[in-house]
Parts: sequence; C-alpha cells; structure tokens
Amino acid sequence: MTRTDDVSLDKLDLRILRHLSEDGRRSFQTIARDLGVSYGTVRSRYLKMRERNGLRIVGWVDPAQVGLQAFASIRISIEAPFVEEAALQIAQLPEVNWLGRVIGEFDLNGDVSCPDTGHLARLIDERINKIRGVRETRVALYTKTYKHTTIPKPSLLEEILGEGGS
Repeated sequence: MTRTDDVSLDKLDLRILRHLSEDGRRSFQTIARDLGVSYGTVRSRYLKMRERNGLRIVGWVDPAQVGLQAFASIRISIEAPFVEEAALQIAQLPEVNWLGRVIGEFDLNGDVSCPDTGHLARLIDERINKIRGVRETRVALYTKTYKHTTIPKPSLLEEILGEGGS
C-alpha cells in the first residue's frame, strides 16, 4: 500500500481547499464562480471532505494578541509502563498545542504556548514533572517564529497526490 492509496481528493477538491485555506469564510458561490463549477458541486465536495474528517474550518488567533508570549518545544522521557498514561495527561494540559510519541532518547515531543516564561517554568516544574512516570524534560524556548501553520498547504497536497489525485 502506498501512502496515497487512502487519499481520495482530486484536482477540484484541491482547488476548493486552496480557496478555503486562503479564506475559510469564502462563500461557496464565490468559489464556484472562480472554479467554473456549480454552487452545489462546491457544497457537496465540501460536505464530503468534512464528513471524512479531512477538513475542519477553524479560526486562527495570533497568540501575541491574546497574551501568549512564551512558546517552547518540550521533550519528555517517561518510564516505560507509564508512557501512555502520562501522554494522555499531558495532552489534556491547555498549554499543550501538539504532542506526539517519538522514537529515540525521549518518548514524547510537544509544543506549548504560555503567557510568559514564569508560567512555562511552572508548567514544567509543577505540572508536567509531577505526572507519574516522567523522568526528564528538556525545554527549548522559541525566540523567533518564521512559520506557524496547522494545515498542509494545497501545493504540498498537490505534490503528494501527483497531478492532483484521482
């Protein structure tokens, strides 16, 4: 099985996604007019992508505008019998934006957002390090952000799908 066997997007889906990635509130009518298809086609494609959980339209907030100033990458080492339990607890912390299991020196890698470095220190020292099984945490504070996105760009999807999929 290749990595594209389970992908069922085609060129039109990708073109719709391109519009929505530029403006998630763009009307189906505007997208349809630009792509030369009917409103119903855009709407049905959108609903199909949402039903498959492949598409969610969300609002993105500039973290600085809501008082988040300290962003960090955290690596966490956990005793083997507690990895899953600890990961689920850490994932529930509101400061944690992303958390994943990794292979290597550490068991988990994640990104966190905090109002300031004092809050970040308390998050690590008073909450994460006190979770059962946590042996070690290493933190790298981001000092400058060059790119922040939560969605793959349509151009990457087009590359993955070759000439636009099926």
